[in-house]
Amino acid sequence: MLRVITAEAAYTTEELADILGLSIATIRKYNFHFAKIGVQFTKKHGRLAYTNDDVTIFHELKRIYAHPEMTLEKAVITVAKKFNLVQIPDTPPNISTEKQTLIIEPLEAQMKEIQSYIDAKI
Repeated sequence: MLRVITAEAAYTTEELADILGLSIATIRKYNFHFAKIGVQFTKKHGRLAYTNDDVTIFHELKRIYAHPEMTLEKAVITVAKKFNLVQIPDTPPNISTEKQTLIIEPLEAQMKEIQSYIDAKI
């Protein structure tokens, strides 16, 4: 009986850069931004090993980031959401009322001081 074993491709950073037509430094920069939001790629023997799925992810990042109004941070988040790489909330979490009070009270005191200063000058 013939048995076919398929192994997932494992591309190095250099190979991924060649496939995408990007520099190695650009791939590393993209990796850095993915890591900032919690996306980690597979390592083999201490080196990054990109799968075919990873190649697709980086292709999509390259495509989205090419739009003039797109920042790298936004592009990475967009791709991460599209491929369900991490859970990223659409809106920031609610700040507790207690924390809001701690933030607002000093600002209100400063506003009163400024208003008093303005009133004294008028």
